[in-house]
Amino acid sequence: MSGKVPPYIPASEQAGLYGFLPTRMKRWRKAVARARAGGAPAKILCLGDSTTLGFGSSGAGSTDCRAKSYPSFLASILTGYGITAQANSFFGGGDVGLNLSVSDPRVATTGGWIANGNLALGGSMLATATAGTLSFTPTAPVKTFDVWYRKNTGGGTFTVDIDGAGTVSQSANDSPGVGKVTITAGSTGTHTCNVAWVSGSVQIIAIEGRADTDLVSVWNAGRSGAKIADILVAGFQWSQIQSLYTFQPDLIIINLTINDAAAATNATTYQNNMQSLISAIATVPADVILCTGIPSATGTASVAQQKIYQDIVYALSLTNNLPFYCVTNRWVSQADGLALGLYVDALHATGLGYADYANPLAVNLAMA
Repeated sequence: MSGKVPPYIPASEQAGLYGFLPTRMKRWRKAVARARAGGAPAKILCLGDSTTLGFGSSGAGSTDCRAKSYPSFLASILTGYGITAQANSFFGGGDVGLNLSVSDPRVATTGGWIANGNLALGGSMLATATAGTLSFTPTAPVKTFDVWYRKNTGGGTFTVDIDGAGTVSQSANDSPGVGKVTITAGSTGTHTCNVAWVSGSVQIIAIEGRADTDLVSVWNAGRSGAKIADILVAGFQWSQIQSLYTFQPDLIIINLTINDAAAATNATTYQNNMQSLISAIATVPADVILCTGIPSATGTASVAQQKIYQDIVYALSLTNNLPFYCVTNRWVSQADGLALGLYVDALHATGLGYADYANPLAVNLAMA
């Protein structure tokens, strides 16, 4: 062959992904190495709106939407690459006032449990002040459960058990903050974690089940309607941005453009808020991947309007030296994606669409 050979194009520079370099994923790589050596699983936190939650993936709004959300697909694809990952958790209610069992049938409630507590990662905490039980049954085999709850002066009391055994009593009456109860079954298998009200006001932020063989935990903190300003709400350890320090993820994937574009958030305000979030994450510390939302129908926001926020996120990826994923560059437009079966409505993807969203992220994380 004669002539000059053109430069190779790294796979991570294709299909809307830019800057997915190992030097920008140091904490993620270190966390996976730690997990392979027998340490705690690497933790991926997916921050975003209803498209992170998985709205529409079953074709019926919120119904069972988490099972086919992009965080769930991210876990299954990583597992296929030999990095055993799970999404056996819930973080917040996702939709204020909606019973969590609608979007996540792994959750069952009796009595007064509902997503109407204080805001935390993933939306409202699951709260009750009357008798009842909050149960979580992951579909994958697990052995250990972590239950995170809101501590506050005058907080109530609850119990935690696995399959009705090994009951632990816990008081939430403490200085304001986030507490955690860890409870372990005798063996790995299909287990149910039960949180039962005893007295006072009880608010649960998240429950995660895990097996000893898990290398990665993928946390879905999607919240319907979320904009960047919502994530910056502070005040207590359980507040959304301060929760980042409490939960200490190793990697945070940010997908927050759709609702700001639809609301025409002031561009400078949006840029400053996104930079504030990036700067805060750097002190957690955690790696960051910046994403754009899936293209919206032009009736929601014009192509030019959407591009304003996409361009801001891209510019911030350059100034902060972060990986960037532009789904518009992958899907081209809402009309193109609709023709391919990637959309259930003007804003939200089908299960196929969320799988396609997750695939390039998983491939690059597996090879980082």
